[in-house]
Amino acid sequence: MCERYGVSLALENHQDLTTDELLTLLKLVDSEWVGICFDTGNPLALLEDPLDSATAFGPLIRSVHLKDYQVAARPDGFSLVGCALGEGVVELRAILDFLATRAPEVNLNIETYMGRHTFEVLEEGYLDRVPEASAAALGRTLRLVRDRGLPREPELPIERGASEDEILSAEDDLVLGSVRWAQQAVKRKERELADLAEGSSGSAHGGGSRSPEGGPFDAAQGGPVRGE
Repeated sequence: MCERYGVSLALENHQDLTTDELLTLLKLVDSEWVGICFDTGNPLALLEDPLDSATAFGPLIRSVHLKDYQVAARPDGFSLVGCALGEGVVELRAILDFLATRAPEVNLNIETYMGRHTFEVLEEGYLDRVPEASAAALGRTLRLVRDRGLPREPELPIERGASEDEILSAEDDLVLGSVRWAQQAVKRKERELADLAEGSSGSAHGGGSRSPEGGPFDAAQGGPVRGE
């Protein structure tokens, strides 16, 4: 049906199927019209590294949800806490650099989450109950929590009994902080692309360049980076 109507279908990497499972599914489907909507934060919930997941999906990525998480230790495991882009542990700049070369036409969408996901990975039998997880992945994730985690879990506005206006204000701050980070990232990437083009053109062409049209880094002029 996608081929008939010329519409691409992008499956999001939700916090239920691993990168390998999604790649296996796409291999079974075997259609150029079906790809991945890549959420940059969700791999953490499956003890995966987001940059590794992006690299594995590569040109299969059709759209991107830019999302970041902070991590915090818990007695029974760890939690993922939603935050503004650039304030968490997701290597967003490295992912954007990768996408610029392997999937330059994808749309970048900002996704914010003001909440918490908890994972009881230290409970006995966790790896037996979650067969897609491995001891190596668990160890890597726990090191991330140890080295880059918050000193304590933050109290969310709704947990401290904040009013509706206070919760809405906190959500606005989260969105605006993410937009500001995205704008700065876009401008940085455009400068890098311009410098690269200028260096490759040589003085015989008079130097100077502009960033390519249609790619994800045109958003500073009102392009595809959007808040959702």
